[in-house]
Amino acid sequence: MLIGWAKPTPVITRNLRKIVRDDNLVTLAGPASNLLLVLVAFLVLAVISVAVPDGRFLVLSTFVFVLRGTLGLSMPSVLQALIVLSTLAILINLSLCFFNLLPVPPLDGSRVLRNMLPYNAVQTYDRIPIWVSYLLMIFVGRYVLMALLGPALGLVYFALVHI
Repeated sequence: MLIGWAKPTPVITRNLRKIVRDDNLVTLAGPASNLLLVLVAFLVLAVISVAVPDGRFLVLSTFVFVLRGTLGLSMPSVLQALIVLSTLAILINLSLCFFNLLPVPPLDGSRVLRNMLPYNAVQTYDRIPIWVSYLLMIFVGRYVLMALLGPALGLVYFALVHI
């Protein structure tokens, strides 16, 4: 069963010099790239906020409207499109980063957790059925994701207010 048509990226660990450390670095590359995209989108919003007349109000109001799921047309369409795309890039990439860090197989967080477990625990951890993983992602992951996403978006909003 494929969710989102995603497949895990094959990594040949025998090619790594320090297997555990390098496997964790390879695993964390995906969430790190999500955070990099969040930073780029934030910088776009920060530049608009500073460079455009009345930009701070436009950015903050559009940011709040997009997060609430409502949007009013109150500015030039190109500028509004850029603000909306940047806000959605922040929302989506933060969601993907936190979701991929959940310690549920086959997500990235499970590889990091697996590398920290002792040998006997790894054997038990590897026997978790895939349907249990999907249930955990759907039911537990949603609440964990919301618990992490709220403060992270609040931090982005706080930073936009104080630039």
